[in-house]
Amino acid sequence: MGLVIPIVTMPQLYKLFISHPNHAHGLLLTTWSMYALISLLWFIYGLYHK
Repeated sequence: MGLVIPIVTMPQLYKLFISHPNHAHGLLLTTWSMYALISLLWFIYGLYHK
C-alpha cells in the first residue's frame, strides 16, 4: 500500500506540470479522495492486526 500513494500522485503531477501547467483546477478532489481511501485502508489494516 505504500506504493499506491506515489502512483496515485504521478498523474496529478503530470497534468499539473507537463500537459496543463496553467490549469490546475480539478486536481484536488481526486487526489484527496485517494489519500482518504488509502488512509482508511491503513486504519482498517491496523484494527485488523491489532
